[in-house]
Amino acid sequence: MYKPFGLLTLGSILALNIGTLTLATEIETPKQTLKPIDSIDTTDITNTSLLKIKPLERSKAFTLGFQFNMFAINIEDSNLIWGDLTRGGVRGSFDLGYSLDAKNSLHAGGYLTQQLQFTYPRFNASLNTQGDLGLRLYYQYMNRYSEDSHFRAVFGIFPRDIMKPFNMSIFWPPFYFFNPNVTGFLLDSGTKYGYTQFYLDWYGGNIAAGTASKERFRVGLNSHYEFFNKLLIFDAEGLYHHIHDRDYLRVGVSDNTFAAANMPVANGPVDIAEQLYYRASIGSDVGRYIGLDRAYLGVGYSGSMERFRPVIPKYVPRGGLELAWQLRYKWLGYNGTYYEGTGQLLSYDQPGYRNALYQPIALFRADRLVVNDFYIVLKSSKYVTWRLDTVFEWWKGSFNQVVAALPGMNYTYHQLLNVRIDTRRFHF
Repeated sequence: MYKPFGLLTLGSILALNIGTLTLATEIETPKQTLKPIDSIDTTDITNTSLLKIKPLERSKAFTLGFQFNMFAINIEDSNLIWGDLTRGGVRGSFDLGYSLDAKNSLHAGGYLTQQLQFTYPRFNASLNTQGDLGLRLYYQYMNRYSEDSHFRAVFGIFPRDIMKPFNMSIFWPPFYFFNPNVTGFLLDSGTKYGYTQFYLDWYGGNIAAGTASKERFRVGLNSHYEFFNKLLIFDAEGLYHHIHDRDYLRVGVSDNTFAAANMPVANGPVDIAEQLYYRASIGSDVGRYIGLDRAYLGVGYSGSMERFRPVIPKYVPRGGLELAWQLRYKWLGYNGTYYEGTGQLLSYDQPGYRNALYQPIALFRADRLVVNDFYIVLKSSKYVTWRLDTVFEWWKGSFNQVVAALPGMNYTYHQLLNVRIDTRRFHF
């Protein structure tokens, strides 16, 4: 009687959040027919965790892994808020590791991407995407205190998907596909209750003196903890984004940014753009009590602060209340988000900015937002996972005069496709 009740709940709720897919890392017996995944943690949509290679419990061992990824996003009826878009690509990656002992290992690897909108790979990186060819070289320290507890440190150039992904209010889904590497370090602590991860990503620029000085980096903190069989769940995320590049920021900021800062319009070239994104929530998952794999309801706050020195020297805070719910039964899922507050990403429409300067999903420019994400996840073998999302959004904004004058709520929709082939880890 519990499963029909859970399925009835799944079919009756309307409004959702773009969720995320956690990789299944367990090795299963190969199947010849398409089979749904029985349990998927929807907190990791774009985490394609390639090659989270840990040292063996013996010294002097090699590890080898390969991965294929296909990603596509198609956005429709959305010119008012973020523009129609079709984008995607395919990527192959590999990782060769050498375990010095049970705690220390060295890794070398790389990736090659072919974007769908181009006929050949582009090897030059831009401000918002890495090049289509990238190398990896990193050192990993892993200390397991118990089966459920560990501390990990990673230094060098390493795959982004060894980290847990952030909420869409901090990174939108294509960011993960087009920026697969991190240059810097990761500190990761985990227990049976959850994890905390802190990282630095130096992704561009130089440190020359004078007017030529350019630097671009991100510092992020991501934590998730569950207690009492998931009846109490805490999430906290934060990201600081720093761009020092007068050439790129010469277009200044939008009138909307001056209005939010309560300053007269006095535009000019910007030397440094700084953005701080943060999100905290508390919730509960009662899926096990009603026959579902997941039935989550949470409430929290999602916000950001921006400043553009020297044009706007003070931080401009924006944010609002966020309500999230998630339902999943075997291969079928449904995520929802309701946001009510002040629109963020204030200078999104400035020429050349958009998703080059802003990595959160642009829907958070709205003052009121409802997101409905219906998805299916299928696994055709122990190596291959498919996920298809169809997402519907209703929003109301005031970030320019045209949008502010529109009556009622506005409608957009988009689709996401993820296909992943992730081999087992070979040891020799």
